[in-house]
Amino acid sequence: MQHQNIVRLLGYCHEPQKKVIEHSGRYIIVDVVESMLYYEYVPNGNLDSIFSVRETWTDEHIASKHSALLDAGSLQEVRTCIEIGLKCVDVDQNKRPSIVEIVDKLNGRHAP
Repeated sequence: MQHQNIVRLLGYCHEPQKKVIEHSGRYIIVDVVESMLYYEYVPNGNLDSIFSVRETWTDEHIASKHSALLDAGSLQEVRTCIEIGLKCVDVDQNKRPSIVEIVDKLNGRHAP
């Protein structure tokens, strides 16, 4: 997806490794996967400072910033995208949605 308001993902790194760690007084070999996403440069700070957006994304705020979104359907679509985006950056990775959940939400279906 490419849009002026979306930061582009430029690449990623997914590196599996085996590491030796101590566990209960014994050394064991474990599989460790390190992943990193590479995004385009964002001038004037970081996304967190730009979207200091978690509490301010009300219908009124969205409509004031984007006057073309005055109908309820458009506002609902934007609200859905914002909710998905905020879930995707949750500090707890277990709370982040899967791609299947994201697509279902975008298509108007709700996960069980």
